Amino acid sequence: MQKISGNGFIWNFGSERLLIDMIQILHAADINPDAWLALCSRSSVSSFFQTKACYDFYAELNFLKPFLYGVSEDDKLTGLVCGYLIADGGVMKRFFSRRAIIP
Repeated sequence: MQKISGNGFIWNFGSERLLIDMIQILHAADINPDAWLALCSRSSVSSFFQTKACYDFYAELNFLKPFLYGVSEDDKLTGLVCGYLIADGGVMKRFFSRRAIIP
C-alpha cells in the first residue's frame, strides 16, 4: 500500500480504495487554548515546555522567535511541538548561526 502525504490529509492507495484520514497540521493561531491546556493536562509525557505559558514567555523575549505547530485528528488536538528560533551576531553571522531549539 502506497502512502502519500499533503495538504493536511493522508491518502492511502490500495487496490481500488482511497481512504482519507482527517489529520491536519495547525499553526499557533489555529490552536484552541482550551484544547492545548487539555492536551498538556492529560498527557503523561508533557512538560512546562509544551504549555501556553512557556510559549507566551518565549514570545516576550525580543531575541527569540517562538513557533508552535499542532496535529489535529478528527478536529481533536492530538499533539504539538513548541520551540524557538535563535541566531547570534550581525546579519551574515545571524543567517549562518540560526537554529531551532525544541526543549
